[in-house]
Amino acid sequence: MLPRWNSKLNNLKLFLRKLEVLLLTRFKRSKRGRKPKHSIRSYVKLIVVKEYKNASLRDAECDFSKTVCNSRVDHSVIHYWEKKLSKDTIEKIVRMIAEEVEKSLDYDFSVIDSTKFAFWKKNDELEFHTLTRITKGTVYPSSVYFGSVRPSEAVDHVLVEGSGDLLCDAWYDDNESMGIMFSRGYTPYVSPNTGRWRGYWRHKARKLYMHPVGRQKYRQRGRGESPYGSLTDEFGDRLKSRRVDVTMTRIGARIITYLVKIHMRIDDNIILIKILVNC
Repeated sequence: MLPRWNSKLNNLKLFLRKLEVLLLTRFKRSKRGRKPKHSIRSYVKLIVVKEYKNASLRDAECDFSKTVCNSRVDHSVIHYWEKKLSKDTIEKIVRMIAEEVEKSLDYDFSVIDSTKFAFWKKNDELEFHTLTRITKGTVYPSSVYFGSVRPSEAVDHVLVEGSGDLLCDAWYDDNESMGIMFSRGYTPYVSPNTGRWRGYWRHKARKLYMHPVGRQKYRQRGRGESPYGSLTDEFGDRLKSRRVDVTMTRIGARIITYLVKIHMRIDDNIILIKILVNC
Protein backbone atom coordinates (compact mmCIF):
# COMPACT_ATOMS: atom_id res chain seq x y z
CA MET A 1 0.00 0.00 0.00
CA LEU A 2 1.00 3.60 -0.54
CA PRO A 3 2.04 5.47 2.64
CA ARG A 4 -0.39 7.93 4.22
CA TRP A 5 1.81 10.88 3.25
CA ASN A 6 1.90 10.07 -0.47
CA SER A 7 1.09 13.15 -2.57
CA LYS A 8 -1.40 11.19 -4.72
CA LEU A 9 -3.88 11.30 -1.83
CA ASN A 10 -4.18 15.08 -2.30
CA ASN A 11 -5.00 14.78 -6.00
CA LEU A 12 -8.60 15.94 -6.42
CA LYS A 13 -9.07 14.37 -9.85
CA LEU A 14 -7.84 10.98 -8.62
CA PHE A 15 -10.06 11.26 -5.54
CA LEU A 16 -13.13 12.03 -7.67
CA ARG A 17 -12.33 9.15 -10.01
CA LYS A 18 -12.12 6.72 -7.08
CA LEU A 19 -15.28 8.15 -5.51
CA GLU A 20 -17.17 7.71 -8.78
CA VAL A 21 -16.14 4.04 -8.92
CA LEU A 22 -17.05 3.36 -5.28
CA LEU A 23 -20.34 5.30 -5.14
CA LEU A 24 -22.56 2.66 -6.72
CA THR A 25 -25.86 3.23 -4.90
CA ARG A 26 -28.95 4.69 -6.55
CA PHE A 27 -30.52 7.69 -4.87
CA LYS A 28 -34.29 7.95 -4.91
CA ARG A 29 -35.69 11.45 -5.23
CA SER A 30 -38.89 12.47 -3.51
CA LYS A 31 -41.75 12.89 -5.98
CA ARG A 32 -42.82 16.08 -4.27
CA GLY A 33 -41.39 19.44 -5.24
CA ARG A 34 -39.36 20.57 -8.21
CA LYS A 35 -36.78 18.28 -9.75
CA PRO A 36 -33.24 19.26 -8.64
CA LYS A 37 -30.94 20.82 -11.21
CA HIS A 38 -28.27 18.14 -10.67
CA SER A 39 -28.52 14.51 -9.62
CA ILE A 40 -28.49 13.64 -5.92
CA ARG A 41 -25.34 11.63 -6.65
CA SER A 42 -23.58 14.82 -7.77
CA TYR A 43 -24.61 16.67 -4.61
CA VAL A 44 -23.33 13.79 -2.47
CA LYS A 45 -19.99 13.89 -4.27
CA LEU A 46 -19.79 17.66 -3.79
CA ILE A 47 -20.45 17.33 -0.04
CA VAL A 48 -17.74 14.66 0.25
CA VAL A 49 -15.26 16.79 -1.71
CA LYS A 50 -16.06 19.73 0.58
CA GLU A 51 -14.98 17.66 3.59
CA TYR A 52 -12.05 16.13 1.69
CA LYS A 53 -10.64 19.62 1.10
CA ASN A 54 -11.81 20.82 4.55
CA ALA A 55 -13.55 23.70 2.78
CA SER A 56 -16.36 26.03 3.78
CA LEU A 57 -19.67 26.23 1.93
CA ARG A 58 -18.46 29.33 0.06
CA ASP A 59 -15.21 27.60 -0.93
CA ALA A 60 -17.14 24.55 -2.10
CA GLU A 61 -19.30 26.81 -4.30
CA CYS A 62 -16.41 28.80 -5.79
CA ASP A 63 -13.66 26.19 -6.07
CA PHE A 64 -15.18 22.73 -6.44
CA SER A 65 -18.82 22.86 -7.57
CA LYS A 66 -17.95 23.42 -11.23
CA THR A 67 -15.46 20.52 -11.17
CA VAL A 68 -17.97 18.11 -9.63
CA CYS A 69 -21.28 19.28 -11.15
CA ASN A 70 -20.03 21.02 -14.34
CA SER A 71 -21.69 24.25 -13.23
CA ARG A 72 -21.62 26.53 -10.23
CA VAL A 73 -23.78 25.38 -7.31
CA ASP A 74 -24.82 27.99 -4.78
CA HIS A 75 -23.62 27.44 -1.20
CA SER A 76 -27.21 27.49 0.07
CA VAL A 77 -28.04 24.53 -2.20
CA ILE A 78 -25.04 22.59 -0.86
CA HIS A 79 -26.19 23.29 2.69
CA TYR A 80 -29.73 22.23 1.77
CA TRP A 81 -28.47 18.81 0.69
CA GLU A 82 -26.36 18.52 3.82
CA LYS A 83 -29.64 18.79 5.73
CA LYS A 84 -31.62 16.67 3.26
CA LEU A 85 -29.55 13.47 3.35
CA SER A 86 -31.04 11.06 5.88
CA LYS A 87 -29.16 9.09 8.52
CA ASP A 88 -30.03 5.80 6.79
CA THR A 89 -28.66 7.07 3.47
CA ILE A 90 -25.34 8.09 5.02
CA GLU A 91 -24.96 4.75 6.82
CA LYS A 92 -25.81 2.90 3.61
CA ILE A 93 -23.19 4.80 1.57
CA VAL A 94 -20.48 4.16 4.18
CA ARG A 95 -21.31 0.45 4.29
CA MET A 96 -21.39 0.15 0.51
CA ILE A 97 -17.99 1.84 0.01
CA ALA A 98 -16.50 -0.21 2.84
CA GLU A 99 -17.65 -3.40 1.10
CA GLU A 100 -15.72 -2.37 -2.01
CA VAL A 101 -12.61 -1.66 0.08
CA GLU A 102 -13.00 -5.01 1.84
CA LYS A 103 -12.90 -6.82 -1.50
CA SER A 104 -9.30 -5.66 -1.89
CA LEU A 105 -8.19 -5.93 1.75
CA ASP A 106 -8.49 -8.96 4.01
CA TYR A 107 -8.86 -8.31 7.74
CA ASP A 108 -7.36 -10.05 10.78
CA PHE A 109 -10.05 -9.11 13.30
CA SER A 110 -12.75 -6.49 13.96
CA VAL A 111 -13.55 -3.96 16.69
CA ILE A 112 -16.83 -2.30 17.68
CA ASP A 113 -16.41 1.03 19.43
CA SER A 114 -18.05 4.43 19.72
CA THR A 115 -17.03 8.06 20.06
CA LYS A 116 -18.61 11.51 20.27
CA PHE A 117 -18.03 14.67 18.25
CA ALA A 118 -18.95 18.03 19.79
CA PHE A 119 -20.95 20.79 18.13
CA TRP A 120 -19.27 24.14 17.56
CA LYS A 121 -21.38 26.38 19.84
CA LYS A 122 -23.31 23.87 21.91
CA ASN A 123 -22.42 21.56 24.76
CA ASP A 124 -24.25 18.71 23.02
CA GLU A 125 -22.36 15.84 21.43
CA LEU A 126 -23.25 13.43 18.63
CA GLU A 127 -22.40 9.80 19.32
CA PHE A 128 -21.77 7.22 16.62
CA HIS A 129 -20.70 3.57 16.62
CA THR A 130 -18.33 1.96 14.14
CA LEU A 131 -17.35 -1.53 13.11
CA THR A 132 -13.63 -1.32 12.30
CA ARG A 133 -11.63 -3.87 10.31
CA ILE A 134 -7.99 -4.36 11.35
CA THR A 135 -5.51 -5.43 8.67
CA LYS A 136 -1.74 -5.74 8.66
CA GLY A 137 -1.28 -2.60 6.60
CA THR A 138 -4.08 -0.32 7.79
CA VAL A 139 -7.34 0.11 9.71
CA TYR A 140 -10.69 1.12 8.19
CA PRO A 141 -14.33 1.48 9.34
CA SER A 142 -16.66 -1.04 7.75
CA SER A 143 -19.96 0.28 9.08
CA VAL A 144 -21.30 3.25 11.06
CA TYR A 145 -24.44 3.87 13.11
CA PHE A 146 -25.46 7.23 14.58
CA GLY A 147 -27.29 7.47 17.89
CA SER A 148 -26.99 7.17 21.66
CA VAL A 149 -28.84 3.89 22.14
CA ARG A 150 -28.63 0.75 24.22
CA PRO A 151 -25.83 -1.74 23.37
CA SER A 152 -28.00 -4.35 21.63
CA GLU A 153 -29.55 -1.77 19.28
CA ALA A 154 -26.14 -0.32 18.40
CA VAL A 155 -24.66 -3.77 17.72
CA ASP A 156 -27.69 -4.87 15.69
CA HIS A 157 -27.40 -1.86 13.37
CA VAL A 158 -23.63 -1.53 13.04
CA LEU A 159 -22.59 -5.20 12.86
CA VAL A 160 -22.59 -6.67 9.36
CA GLU A 161 -22.10 -10.34 8.49
CA GLY A 162 -18.50 -11.44 8.87
CA SER A 163 -16.11 -13.81 10.60
CA GLY A 164 -13.13 -13.90 12.94
CA ASP A 165 -12.52 -12.27 16.29
CA LEU A 166 -14.60 -9.28 17.41
CA LEU A 167 -13.29 -7.09 20.24
CA CYS A 168 -15.52 -4.79 22.32
CA ASP A 169 -15.15 -2.83 25.55
CA ALA A 170 -17.20 -3.32 28.73
CA TRP A 171 -20.09 -1.11 27.54
CA TYR A 172 -21.02 -3.85 25.03
CA ASP A 173 -21.12 -6.52 27.78
CA ASP A 174 -24.79 -7.24 27.10
CA ASN A 175 -26.29 -10.71 26.72
CA GLU A 176 -28.49 -9.76 23.73
CA SER A 177 -25.59 -7.98 22.02
CA MET A 178 -23.34 -11.02 22.37
CA GLY A 179 -26.06 -13.23 20.91
CA ILE A 180 -26.10 -10.98 17.84
CA MET A 181 -22.29 -11.19 17.57
CA PHE A 182 -22.33 -15.00 17.65
CA SER A 183 -25.25 -15.24 15.21
CA ARG A 184 -23.46 -13.10 12.60
CA GLY A 185 -20.38 -15.28 12.49
CA TYR A 186 -18.00 -13.63 14.96
CA THR A 187 -16.09 -14.84 18.01
CA PRO A 188 -16.60 -12.02 20.55
CA TYR A 189 -14.01 -11.01 23.13
CA VAL A 190 -15.81 -8.53 25.37
CA SER A 191 -14.30 -6.93 28.47
CA PRO A 192 -16.44 -8.00 31.46
CA ASN A 193 -18.64 -5.49 33.23
CA THR A 194 -18.40 -6.36 36.93
CA GLY A 195 -22.09 -5.57 37.48
CA ARG A 196 -23.40 -7.98 34.84
CA TRP A 197 -23.28 -11.78 35.10
CA ARG A 198 -26.46 -13.38 33.76
CA GLY A 199 -27.23 -14.79 30.33
CA TYR A 200 -26.29 -17.76 28.17
CA TRP A 201 -24.38 -15.74 25.57
CA ARG A 202 -22.56 -13.74 28.24
CA HIS A 203 -21.33 -16.94 29.94
CA LYS A 204 -20.18 -18.27 26.58
CA ALA A 205 -18.31 -15.04 25.78
CA ARG A 206 -16.79 -14.85 29.29
CA LYS A 207 -15.12 -18.23 28.78
CA LEU A 208 -13.46 -16.91 25.63
CA TYR A 209 -12.30 -13.71 27.30
CA MET A 210 -11.05 -15.33 30.54
CA HIS A 211 -8.83 -17.76 28.63
CA PRO A 212 -5.19 -16.52 28.50
CA VAL A 213 -5.31 -16.44 24.70
CA GLY A 214 -8.49 -14.36 24.85
CA ARG A 215 -6.92 -11.81 27.20
CA GLN A 216 -3.93 -11.56 24.89
CA LYS A 217 -6.17 -10.95 21.87
CA TYR A 218 -8.20 -8.31 23.70
CA ARG A 219 -5.06 -6.23 24.23
CA GLN A 220 -5.29 -5.34 20.52
CA ARG A 221 -8.65 -3.57 20.97
CA GLY A 222 -7.04 -0.12 21.07
CA ARG A 223 -6.15 -0.42 17.39
CA GLY A 224 -9.86 -0.08 16.62
CA GLU A 225 -9.78 3.56 17.77
CA SER A 226 -7.26 4.50 15.09
CA PRO A 227 -9.89 5.90 12.63
CA TYR A 228 -11.16 8.29 15.34
CA GLY A 229 -7.65 9.63 15.83
CA SER A 230 -7.15 9.99 12.08
CA LEU A 231 -10.42 11.90 11.66
CA THR A 232 -9.56 14.16 14.60
CA ASP A 233 -6.04 14.83 13.33
CA GLU A 234 -7.25 15.74 9.84
CA PHE A 235 -10.52 17.55 10.55
CA GLY A 236 -10.48 18.43 14.25
CA ASP A 237 -12.75 17.18 17.04
CA ARG A 238 -15.41 19.90 16.79
CA LEU A 239 -17.66 20.60 13.81
CA LYS A 240 -18.80 24.10 12.85
CA SER A 241 -22.45 23.12 12.72
CA ARG A 242 -25.51 23.56 14.90
CA ARG A 243 -27.95 21.08 13.39
CA VAL A 244 -27.83 17.38 14.24
CA ASP A 245 -28.67 16.28 10.68
CA VAL A 246 -25.90 18.43 9.18
CA THR A 247 -23.42 17.10 11.73
CA MET A 248 -24.30 13.49 10.82
CA THR A 249 -23.89 14.25 7.13
CA ARG A 250 -20.50 15.88 7.66
CA ILE A 251 -19.20 13.07 9.87
CA GLY A 252 -20.42 10.54 7.31
CA ALA A 253 -18.67 12.50 4.52
CA ARG A 254 -15.44 12.46 6.51
CA ILE A 255 -15.67 8.70 7.01
CA ILE A 256 -16.32 8.29 3.28
CA THR A 257 -13.24 10.44 2.61
CA TYR A 258 -11.22 8.17 4.90
CA LEU A 259 -12.41 5.05 3.04
CA VAL A 260 -11.75 6.52 -0.41
CA LYS A 261 -8.21 7.44 0.65
CA ILE A 262 -7.69 3.85 1.85
CA HIS A 263 -8.78 2.64 -1.60
CA MET A 264 -6.42 5.15 -3.24
CA ARG A 265 -3.55 3.74 -1.19
CA ILE A 266 -4.18 0.18 -2.35
CA ASP A 267 -1.82 -0.90 -5.07
CA ASP A 268 -3.65 -1.49 -8.36
CA ASN A 269 -1.74 -4.77 -8.74
CA ILE A 270 -3.34 -6.06 -5.52
CA ILE A 271 -6.81 -5.24 -6.86
CA LEU A 272 -6.05 -7.00 -10.15
CA ILE A 273 -4.82 -10.14 -8.33
CA LYS A 274 -8.00 -10.21 -6.23
CA ILE A 275 -10.19 -9.97 -9.33
CA LEU A 276 -8.29 -12.79 -11.07
CA VAL A 277 -8.52 -15.03 -7.98
CA ASN A 278 -12.28 -14.48 -7.71
CA CYS A 279 -12.72 -15.31 -11.39
